[in-house]
Amino acid sequence: TYRYTQALPELRVPLYIVVGNNQRLDSHEDLYVTLYNCSVDRSDCSRCKAAPQHFHCVWCQLEKETGCVYENSCPSKLAVATCPSPVIYSISPLTGPLEGEMALTVIGSNLGHRFEDVAGSVLVAGLPCVPDPAQYIVSTRIVCNVPPGKRGLSGPVQVTIGDRPTGISKNHFTYQDPTLLNVHPGLGPMAGGTRITISGEDLLTGPEITVSVGNLPCILEEPVEPRAIVCRTSASLMPQRATVRAKYGVALREFLEKPFLYTSNPQLTGAFPSTSFHG
Repeated sequence: TYRYTQALPELRVPLYIVVGNNQRLDSHEDLYVTLYNCSVDRSDCSRCKAAPQHFHCVWCQLEKETGCVYENSCPSKLAVATCPSPVIYSISPLTGPLEGEMALTVIGSNLGHRFEDVAGSVLVAGLPCVPDPAQYIVSTRIVCNVPPGKRGLSGPVQVTIGDRPTGISKNHFTYQDPTLLNVHPGLGPMAGGTRITISGEDLLTGPEITVSVGNLPCILEEPVEPRAIVCRTSASLMPQRATVRAKYGVALREFLEKPFLYTSNPQLTGAFPSTSFHG
């Protein structure tokens, strides 16, 4: 048996024998062995089963503690053959546009010990959500692409692994249809810097919101609220009438009723009086 203190799942070390007063019996410089610790970074059953097979790690239900151990350290009757059901701790975001096409992140435990376990096994509000293999983390994270849905459709995220009971999120994901109803003020100078407020419904939808006036970015000044977006206009090269747009991932919303008017910059032609007293 052996022990090492570093928090590493495996550790490559030189092997030699020391006797007496620190005298080595061998002098071979390239004799190395790899030590491994099943418990490091394998806090649940699925992560334990994802360990390389040559480690011979098993999920063991010991009397004092359940954990990932070397198979010879666990009586065979206490080794778990099938991992517990998936548990979902959180989902993000909680809202998205009707068009879908956005990433939804599921955080939990026992979310499979390989990507194939979760491919085709995730539902959001009853609709299939396709997992991304590049962003999958064994047992703890699934990132899937939200499909299009109807306005007001809401429901939990569900993950099913094999024939185990389905893991269901406590929070629900809701499809929203952000709508731009008004822009105030409706005009500002070409120099930019005009603070405008966009009023509407369900404006706080999804994790990624950008605003533009024409083709120019409007920089968010405050956190977006369900009924208001506040941003500051960029400079324009010329006077123009520009449509105000809000983009939610790939979903685009426009305020077409009244374009924002970029006006010529104010010019000072004189001042009166031209003198003043001192003190």
